[in-house]
Amino acid sequence: LPDLDLHRETDVADYGRWIVNVLLPRVNRELPALANAGIDGVSLGGIVALRVGLKNADTFGAVGALQPAINDGNVSELVDLARAARAKRSTLALRLTTSHDDVYRDVTSTLSGALRRAEITHDFSELPGPHDYVFNRGPGAYEMATWQRRVLT
Repeated sequence: LPDLDLHRETDVADYGRWIVNVLLPRVNRELPALANAGIDGVSLGGIVALRVGLKNADTFGAVGALQPAINDGNVSELVDLARAARAKRSTLALRLTTSHDDVYRDVTSTLSGALRRAEITHDFSELPGPHDYVFNRGPGAYEMATWQRRVLT
């Protein structure tokens, strides 16, 4: 794994290349993985999953973000990335999940609205719960895994 600062765009690009060129080939060699890969992330990992997944739509069949650590300045960038990803892969599944007490709830809802206005189909859900490890390891993780399995199989 490269030494990363996931707040820097160049490091996110390096991380994306590592996932696509090193991690996924190893997973496919060593594990009974699905032929069609998906990517998800939580909080800071959520925005990373969106950026990496949308920039690599030829690799990922599904991109999900749980409580992504985004801000209003990311919305137009992410809509543009989603538009470009769908141009590459029209069947790409996209999902945003937030929760009632998520600190990123409002901006995640704003992103979902911007995607709808841009006619980029996606799943959006708002679940009960906070932005914490108990939620992310419990209901949030179950929700992401269930969605990925449904859209990729």
